Amino acid sequence: FQLDFYNKRENMVNNIKVLLIDDDDSLRRVIEHNLSQEGFDIISRSDGLSGVSIFRSDKIDLVITDLRLPDIEGMEVLKRIKKIDQYTPVVMITAFGTIEQAVDALKKGAFDYITKPFNRDELSIVVKKALEFKNLKGENIRLKKELYSKFSFDSIICKSPLMKNVLHLLGRVAQSDSSVLLLGESGTGKEILARAIHYNSARKTAPFVIVNCAAIPD
Repeated sequence: FQLDFYNKRENMVNNIKVLLIDDDDSLRRVIEHNLSQEGFDIISRSDGLSGVSIFRSDKIDLVITDLRLPDIEGMEVLKRIKKIDQYTPVVMITAFGTIEQAVDALKKGAFDYITKPFNRDELSIVVKKALEFKNLKGENIRLKKELYSKFSFDSIICKSPLMKNVLHLLGRVAQSDSSVLLLGESGTGKEILARAIHYNSARKTAPFVIVNCAAIPD
């Protein structure tokens, strides 16, 4: 398992596009060289507006931006990128970092905040952690979509007009805050209907908890 995990981690960099925004030409070239050697596809820009423009037109997996730029501030870059795609991780770098700035950046959606000077390994670790986080987030969203699709009312197949009316009623109930009691013999699908109500309600992002009362001793 560990070997498979680290193999996946090493192969994760393939076809990964990193947008680097920094007006320090020498530092930008160093970062670009270091990350390119690790297999990342680097797109670099020296100002925030052109960086945001690239992000809007291209498929970018990760953004690294300086806090101080010649046109717009790095915080504004962060804000605009998150407005375009809230799931793309953004790493902030600066030579004038303070705790207040770091906290503010994280509150506004930055994945991490690195203060210059930093070494190659430090940046590499943050970049890979950010990409791992994005992959986990994407997998979580995909699994939730599959779950919602599995327990949608449309996925429940029935021919009986009576049962179709029941599904229509439950679809309306799911949008309310009403408590629901489902009665029926064992094997008639009460749990399936209960899950359908839950995953089509406003509470669908919360846990669906099953308690088997019959299994609880007196």
